[in-house]
Amino acid sequence: MGLCYGTSRSGVNRHSCFCFQRPARSDSDRTPKGFSLIELMVVIAIIGILAAIAIPAFSQYREKTYTAMALNDLRNIMTAEEAEYASEAAYLDQGCGRGPAWLFNNSKHVSQGVGYCVNASPSGNEYATFTGHYTSHREFGADSTRDAMYKVVPADAASAAQAETATNLSGWGGMPL
Repeated sequence: MGLCYGTSRSGVNRHSCFCFQRPARSDSDRTPKGFSLIELMVVIAIIGILAAIAIPAFSQYREKTYTAMALNDLRNIMTAEEAEYASEAAYLDQGCGRGPAWLFNNSKHVSQGVGYCVNASPSGNEYATFTGHYTSHREFGADSTRDAMYKVVPADAASAAQAETATNLSGWGGMPL
């Protein structure tokens, strides 16, 4: 079916008749394309639920990792202090700071973000060391009696560890590891 423009339909001057026909529609033209608003909202809700589960789990994982870094650095410092005492008959004062840092004549490395304080008594017969990661609220301490403790601090543990001045853990108020 088409529309004819030109002279009469009786066939006179038939060549001047132009017929325009619409193309036939296929089934794919009648179906809607894309996603409905409901479908998009369901997908966003599912992503939100997965994120609500994953983000706290990831935060706990990071906290455990930072705690392990601070504990590992504490044990390394304790080992270095004992080695120093075995060779020099005195513990070595290393001061305070935040990693990354090398201590004990570049033999022990403190991890990035870990605050530390290594205090030795003036006589060199006792020491205490403190570590804590700056994102954590746990500070770890150990002394020459090989007692290791931790405590929860209100501020970041790296700053708390750097503020420690004790040369033993008596009166420190921590809990045994």
